[in-house]
Amino acid sequence: MTSLLFLSCLLVWAAPTPITWTPDLVETRWDPYLKAGVAQGFSGAVLAGQGEAIVFARGYGLADRENNRAFSPDTVVTVGSVTKQFTAAAILTLVEKNKLTTDDPLSRFFKDLPADKQKITVHQLLTHASGLRALPDKGDWDMIPRDSYFKQLFAGKLAFTPGARYQYSNAGYSVLGRIIEIVSGQSYEAYLRQHLFLPAGMQHTGYLLPDWKGAPLAKGYFAGVVPVGTMIGRFQQAEDVSWVLKGNGGIQSTLHDMFRWYLALRNHKVLSARSTEILTTPYIPEGPNTESHYAYGWAIFNSPRDTKVVTHNGGNRIFFFDFIWLAEEDAVVLFCTNATSRQTEVSFTLERMLFDADFQPDPIKSNPTALVLNFSNHHPLGESAKLFKQIQARAKTDFQHPEVLNRVGYLLLDLPEKQAWAVEVFKMNTQLFPKDGNAWDSLGEGQLALGDKAAARKSYQKAVALGFKPAAKTLKKLN
Repeated sequence: MTSLLFLSCLLVWAAPTPITWTPDLVETRWDPYLKAGVAQGFSGAVLAGQGEAIVFARGYGLADRENNRAFSPDTVVTVGSVTKQFTAAAILTLVEKNKLTTDDPLSRFFKDLPADKQKITVHQLLTHASGLRALPDKGDWDMIPRDSYFKQLFAGKLAFTPGARYQYSNAGYSVLGRIIEIVSGQSYEAYLRQHLFLPAGMQHTGYLLPDWKGAPLAKGYFAGVVPVGTMIGRFQQAEDVSWVLKGNGGIQSTLHDMFRWYLALRNHKVLSARSTEILTTPYIPEGPNTESHYAYGWAIFNSPRDTKVVTHNGGNRIFFFDFIWLAEEDAVVLFCTNATSRQTEVSFTLERMLFDADFQPDPIKSNPTALVLNFSNHHPLGESAKLFKQIQARAKTDFQHPEVLNRVGYLLLDLPEKQAWAVEVFKMNTQLFPKDGNAWDSLGEGQLALGDKAAARKSYQKAVALGFKPAAKTLKKLN
């Protein structure tokens, strides 16, 4: 899951005159921008709310390209690491029931802990100050038995003395998820469903407990192009959620359900006013040079209007979700996409558009990977020069590092029918970066895949001459 550093969101611009949001205003500002983005690969949904009313909610592009199903505010997507604030809220409901305190140490909940983990507190877990590290080489879909997962996690070396500083930790929130189970006697998801989701009126939020049959599930598209299916489908296939993910990410929901959650927090339906204040208090800076602080499952900073922003995002390089709660302005902006890229994560751009009438954002552009993959899907290899002209036009903005085309080349190389395109992309990379040894090494690998040993030998020789030592081993085999 993605880490949170909101430096990119702290834009330096003059504070605009506040604008009252109306449906016409939001549609006028957002709709043309997002419709133009669809032509560049954007697909997702947006929602703006003020007070208790939804001012604007709309989907753009396709949630399921294979079945031509449109996105809507009722499309089911993952909220990613926005799951963390659900976990934090659940912990505070247990605090309200006097079943635990945020000062409780891990030793209260887990037996046979290593000495360095025993005094880690619930507060430190909530604020990413525990020092817990993720299990190495384990991803969101690795199914590890619960007890084995926590045994391995607690056996690991701490990144720092608990409480010393902030370091984003998905594992820490998985521990909180397990604490919820231990204290409540319910599964993590069952507790959230009973004490958070259903009281808030959220019928379409969870992992496996909602009735997803017939629900409009969003499929994900890696690099905006490669279909990867739905997350719920993978949960159902495994009949469980990995503890690598549980508690810290992966909850599925809709924009309408997440608006209901915003109302539940705003109106203190699931937490008291005092607990909500505790939930959104800035406790620890997220870095040495940022104004953003971490609360309990939320990041907190001031807007350019000097108002409090309560926010969290989440993504997995396929889906992206952002929840922007403007508490002092009594408003919320929700955003999701199933084909994320740096170019399409525009939630704070949308927020600014509603407060600054003079702000005209740069248009959404296709991400560089999608540009290449889409071209290769719709054009013959003989037209590759046209693609290279497009790449050259964006060389200083989107293709300024050799890793970009190198990554795309390997995506193509994994597809037997696209290997010739992979070699062409690797060649383009050597033209853009003729002194990059790794680029020449990749070209050699692609040429070998096509059986062109003579060309591969020349590419590996070039890589070695440029000081890329790993190429020497392959070159020796070719000679």
